[in-house]
Amino acid sequence: MLTCEVFFDPDDTTNSSLYLFRETLAIADVDTHIKRLMESGLWTPNSVACVRDEQRQTYADQLESIDVVDLGPGIKAGRFNHPAYPSNADRWHDWLDCLK
Repeated sequence: MLTCEVFFDPDDTTNSSLYLFRETLAIADVDTHIKRLMESGLWTPNSVACVRDEQRQTYADQLESIDVVDLGPGIKAGRFNHPAYPSNADRWHDWLDCLK
């Protein structure tokens, strides 16, 4: 199981500013959600990146929150916008269809 709390696909620009979150210290299995996205062609296979603790404030300062949904105990998906990496509404809706 991955050990960080914020996950993203660094290799597919269609997934820009879309994230999966595991609440701090939660036991939520984010790997299952990432695998489901990969199997649906909505996440690049074998490509998972994490926001490191020292990067969190920079991310928070630069991202505009568009939508956050609860996927179950301890895990959420979020759509944000960044000036250089705007999110894709169609891809976000594909994510929601896949994950709910």
